[in-house]
Amino acid sequence: MVVLVILCVLFIKYRTTKIVPWILIFFWIPFFYLPTWLYERTLTVAATHRYLAFSAVLIPFIWTKLLISIKNNRLFFIGFILIIILNVRYAQKVTTHDYTIRGKDIVLPLWQEMVREVPIGETNSMFALSGDPKLIGYVFQWSDIFPYATLKGIRKKEELPIYVNVPLAARVVCDPTVEVPDLLASSTKRVGKNFSLNKSYSWEVKEDGFLVSKTNEFRIESAKIAECLWKQQKISVNGEIRLTGSQYLDLQSKGGRLLAIQLRWYKDYVSNDSYSYQIGLYKKGTDELLGINGELIYFNDSPETITTSSFNLEKENQNSQFDLSVLVCRHDCASGVELVSTRISL
Repeated sequence: MVVLVILCVLFIKYRTTKIVPWILIFFWIPFFYLPTWLYERTLTVAATHRYLAFSAVLIPFIWTKLLISIKNNRLFFIGFILIIILNVRYAQKVTTHDYTIRGKDIVLPLWQEMVREVPIGETNSMFALSGDPKLIGYVFQWSDIFPYATLKGIRKKEELPIYVNVPLAARVVCDPTVEVPDLLASSTKRVGKNFSLNKSYSWEVKEDGFLVSKTNEFRIESAKIAECLWKQQKISVNGEIRLTGSQYLDLQSKGGRLLAIQLRWYKDYVSNDSYSYQIGLYKKGTDELLGINGELIYFNDSPETITTSSFNLEKENQNSQFDLSVLVCRHDCASGVELVSTRISL
């Protein structure tokens, strides 16, 4: 723009037509980039990006104009070769850079790993990504979920996965009216009732192009704030602490069924005493014990806390419903004082 202003001033002062082609060239470049800038004023792109293609189409004329102004044949030839070398070197630099973030050997394994981790035939999945911002931006945000949908064979727009974070995942599973981006319509849409935490997946994208699964941590954290998944409990423990809620959710497992049991506790008064719990998982309506787990209950500086225990279930119990026995003790349940023992339904 500075060059354009200088050229306009020179034209007004000297009224020479030799400046007109230069004014046209330097006017063309910002003028035809204007629609892109008006569409997204914070958009910044590399010099080789397609958004600049039309506005930069006269750049070769600048080089041509400079070259034909050289009268000496030797200098003309040197300038010509120099321009070719500079363009080839820069094109090679851009291609090498793009290969590290858009090359098939980098991009395809990332999408294939996501496809492998999601069960065959599953639709309406939720994906969460963290890690290297460069790979997340170029591989996933710019392409969105369409490469995954293509590899997975998803053909209906209502079956497409969505990107979420922990708060959004909790809202999606509890409220079908939540608005999420509609990529095909370039607007938003209601998420509907087909999403669940059992179909949520999370990965950390490493700088070396590998995905590390964070699915179970993501499901646990999302379930903690998804109020619709909590079952209310009203169990007072000696007037000191209360069990106020329970929930269970399926975690990702390579074999069998991995079940997470989460309990919400509330401390009624400030005390230095420590508490622990022990839970037994039973097949619903029976005395068949499927597993025992437990730990200390840490309140830290908050009167409310959530504990998480996991159970690996054998194949024959994968489709069962469950009851839960809860034993709460002062200090350690192995040697402390038993405060309450009860059985609740999940």
